[in-house]
Amino acid sequence: MSKKQTNEYFRQYRLRNIKKKLEIEWKSNNKPENLERRRVYARKYFARKKEEIRIKRAKWRAQFPEKAKAREVYKYARRTGRLVPKPCEVCGKKKVDGHHEDYRRPLVVKWLCRTHHGIAHRMKI
Repeated sequence: MSKKQTNEYFRQYRLRNIKKKLEIEWKSNNKPENLERRRVYARKYFARKKEEIRIKRAKWRAQFPEKAKAREVYKYARRTGRLVPKPCEVCGKKKVDGHHEDYRRPLVVKWLCRTHHGIAHRMKI
């Protein structure tokens, strides 16, 4: 098997087994002892890298102005109640994110839970 064929095989394997992988990660990440450890780490990390993160975010906003503007409009609409979240369109979970399929229409979103939102981005849905 060539390297290209091997890479394609593993890519297909990951796509077929993504749900199983995400379930295993979710169980591990959401143990109480792991949650607290991750919170502590995140606080220390952001305190240490505050300026670096600010610069990266500014660079991202300059690189993707359409996405940045869509996010701002979306956040404002959620804050003011113009956009009201609905359950996940795939599994029905209540805790959801808005997924933009077209950044030129920031108020048109698909409501997806974190898991399905991540899958949508990885699979380019």
